[in-house]
Amino acid sequence: MGLQNTIRELSGAPKAQRNSNIELLRIAAMLMIAAYHYSIYSFYAEDLYSSPGKYFIDLIGNYGKTGVNLFVMISGYYLAKQEFSLKRLLKIAGQLWFYSLFTLAIAALAFGYSADRGILRLSAFPITSGYYWFASYYVLLLLLSPLLNRFAASVGKDKLRLSILLLLFLYSILPTFFRVHMFFNEQCWFVTLYLTAAYLRLYGSAEPSGKKRGVWRALAWGACIPAFAWACTFIGSRTGNVSILDLSNRLGTDSSIFGYMFALELLRYSLSKEPTFIPAVNTLGRATFGVYLFHESILARDV
Repeated sequence: MGLQNTIRELSGAPKAQRNSNIELLRIAAMLMIAAYHYSIYSFYAEDLYSSPGKYFIDLIGNYGKTGVNLFVMISGYYLAKQEFSLKRLLKIAGQLWFYSLFTLAIAALAFGYSADRGILRLSAFPITSGYYWFASYYVLLLLLSPLLNRFAASVGKDKLRLSILLLLFLYSILPTFFRVHMFFNEQCWFVTLYLTAAYLRLYGSAEPSGKKRGVWRALAWGACIPAFAWACTFIGSRTGNVSILDLSNRLGTDSSIFGYMFALELLRYSLSKEPTFIPAVNTLGRATFGVYLFHESILARDV
C-alpha cells in the first residue's frame, strides 16, 4: 500500500482514483464487444456459415464474449472487498433507464419511428424485461455480491478454488465441448467469473511486476480462440458437418474455456503492472458502460 500511495502522490492523483491499467483493460473489453456486435448485427447471414467470409467472422467476433468476461471479472475484483452499495445499484439502474428511453426518443424524433407496445414495455422496464441481457444479469450479480463476498471470504482458499473449478466444469467445459447447458446458465456463469476475480483479490495470483510470462500466456490463450474456430470452420465446411461448424461458434461464447482463460490472464497481467494514473484513460474507462448501452440498444442497431 505504501508504494501505491507514493505513486498517487507523485502523479497528483487522489486516493480513490482508479488504476489506469485496469481501465485500459476495460476499454479493450468494450472494443472486443463492439467488434462482436458488428460481426453479428451488420452482415452475418446463413450464406456465410460455411463460406470464406466465416473466417473473418471468427476473427473479429469470437473475442466479444471475452470482453463480457473481462467486465464481470473487473467488477468482481473491485467489489470483492466492498460493502454493498445501494447508491451504485441505483446508478446502474438509472443508466439503463436513461439510455433505453434516450434511444427511443432519438428513434422517434430523428427517424420517425413509431414504437409498438412491446418496444415501449422493453424501454420502460429495461432491467426486468431483459432489454439489455448483460445489464440485467449484472444487476442481479450486484444484488448477490454480499452473499458471494461472504462465501469467498469464509470458505478458505482451497475450497474457493475447488468451487471455481467445479463451476468451470459445469458451466464452461461441458457447454464448450459437449453442448451441455446446465440450469441458470448465464447467472451461474457470472457467479463463476465473480468468484474467480474474488479469488485474485483475496489470495492473489498475479505475476511479479516486470515479468513477461503473463502477457505471453494471455496471447497464447487469445490465439487459441480463432485458431480452433478456424480449424473447425475449415473441417466443417469441407465435410459438411454442421456440428463441427457449430463448435467453431461455441469457442467464442462467453462461457468458452478459451475466452475465460484469455480474460483471466489479461486481468492477471494488468494487475501485475505498477498502478498508474492517466486521467484521459480513466475518463474513457468510465464511459464504456454507456457506450455498451447505446450500441446494444435494439433501436440503435435496427432503426
